[in-house]
Amino acid sequence: EIKRKVVFIGDSYAQGWTPDGDVTGWPELLKDSMNLNSIIRYRGGTGFTSTLTAGTFQGLLSDIASDSEVTDVIVAGGYNDRYGTRESVLNGMNEFCSLAKTKFPNAAIKVGMIGWSSHDDQKQSLRNTIAYYKEGCIANGVTYMEEAENSIHNDEYFASDGVHPNQKGENAIANNIALYIPTIYGGGIQKLSDSKYLITVASEKTAKLLIKNYVYDLRMKAGNIVRTPLSGKLMIKDTVFED
Repeated sequence: EIKRKVVFIGDSYAQGWTPDGDVTGWPELLKDSMNLNSIIRYRGGTGFTSTLTAGTFQGLLSDIASDSEVTDVIVAGGYNDRYGTRESVLNGMNEFCSLAKTKFPNAAIKVGMIGWSSHDDQKQSLRNTIAYYKEGCIANGVTYMEEAENSIHNDEYFASDGVHPNQKGENAIANNIALYIPTIYGGGIQKLSDSKYLITVASEKTAKLLIKNYVYDLRMKAGNIVRTPLSGKLMIKDTVFED
């Protein structure tokens, strides 16, 4: 079993700031609900775009010490990148991913574009940012957290400013990002051939495998050295339940 050590990077959504008073941000919710060993860094106004006056996600990441025991680097935000150019966002993502791979060589990197607004005049720029984030993830060979994208596409999930998530919104974000933090390790995977695996899953979410992509995280361990992880989403085609 590989115990998870997760680095969370975010903006004011991660902080839980709202004009109506602070709420519990999604990283703290995940840390508590999943009992994670985690490092949390956030700053309001940050993103991948280098021109942001508050700084960048890569700047927040650079302040964390290198650690080969980190298993996951999860960065989520996006609202502050809504006016960033494609080139600026992609350059920032390249810098972030390169830094993350260097500082945390055994970590799976996962990116979420969770920024949204109840104001219609903001939505097209946010859709553009979603496209940039997806492109950046493909270019860097990291996971785009598709399930997290629509977390707060519901007006009931916003504080009075229509920008920052209220507690319901933070809960929704945390629930969707949780799908990308594996809780089952080792002993449940048997290789049948080069392309087929028998996967035994013991989880309270097993029933959802019929309709959802199940996140996997495959690692090879030689002694105390954990080799480069293979992470992503695995479509369960056929599920058989036995008593």
